[in-house]
Amino acid sequence: MKKIAFLIPTFPGHFNYAHDLYNSYMHYDLDEQADIWFILTTEEEKKDFFYQNNCLIYANSGYKINTNAIAVKKKFYGLYQLKDKYEYIIVLDSESLLIKNINLLQICEKYFSNKVLYGNEIIKSDNNYKISGKIKEHCKKYFISHPNNKKLNTELFLWCNQPWIYKCSTLDDFFNIFDYKNNLDKMVWYDFEYYIYMYYLILYHDFKIKDLEAKATVGIAENDLAYKFYFQSKKYKKANIMLSTEYMFKYLDNSNLFVLIHMDRTNKIYKLENRISTLENNSIKTINNKINIFTILGNFIFSIEYLQDKKITTLFGFKITVKTRPDQTRPDQTRPDQTRPDQTRPNICSDYICFYNNMQYKKIQHILQHKIVA
Repeated sequence: MKKIAFLIPTFPGHFNYAHDLYNSYMHYDLDEQADIWFILTTEEEKKDFFYQNNCLIYANSGYKINTNAIAVKKKFYGLYQLKDKYEYIIVLDSESLLIKNINLLQICEKYFSNKVLYGNEIIKSDNNYKISGKIKEHCKKYFISHPNNKKLNTELFLWCNQPWIYKCSTLDDFFNIFDYKNNLDKMVWYDFEYYIYMYYLILYHDFKIKDLEAKATVGIAENDLAYKFYFQSKKYKKANIMLSTEYMFKYLDNSNLFVLIHMDRTNKIYKLENRISTLENNSIKTINNKINIFTILGNFIFSIEYLQDKKITTLFGFKITVKTRPDQTRPDQTRPDQTRPDQTRPNICSDYICFYNNMQYKKIQHILQHKIVA
């Protein structure tokens, strides 16, 4: 019997991402180390899902499904169902990709041995500063009676700076403290499930918070071109962060990084870059400067790598403004669902896994070229 399981919540609008994640799991032979489970909301959804084995149905829990916190509830429900079957459970959003074969048991054991949680400051002038504050306050309320709950008071934001690894031997105690049966149905959008578990690890298992010495709009590992961020030192390079977005890969790449997250948010620039590549007879060479293309469709801002040697000044009828650095300012958004994948999302599918190494863009492989699974 395997000691580890991946637990993946998904929904019909993102079944394509779940399929890509499953393909990456098989491609890197991680099925030899870990089982994979998917959590769907209803039996009706399962009829159209590509994978019929190891599926949990949240509606069978008896709890409400019409809620803006369905993503977090599905994760806790899945953990509750599987906690007695494995030693560790790694929860991933379906919009993730596994990018290497790595010793998962070693990763999990080292994580709980080191007892370190990484955080970064949220830029105070950003709207997300208020949102991050609400998230922390909502997650603290489950430990309000703990005598040392002041340990949870920190300016650092912990979300998405470490993988969502749960040690199953802690889950009975955790769900008892959380009061699973009474509180699951009361959870709201701001109740970030792994944030609650990290607070539990701090108070009951002596986990420590370490500062990555970085400031950002969100957790540093989930940044992309639309967010603001900057590093105050090189401390982040020693953290060996295990997950990141495609964009942050070039900063955070290390031997332990095995997951790409938020593939649904992968900037449309990659599709546009593929079109440029075709028009230029696949002759993309050097990548130095950044450009911004302003389109009339939704007034989205796309940032792509500028082909310096081609001296392009217009593209598809639009003017190109050359900048020396990406504009990382996101237009004002007040929707809190921007950090939760199981809610309203643009259906953007990335055609490639895009890795960055030494500031150079490389297409490594087509995501659908995976091991054929019967």
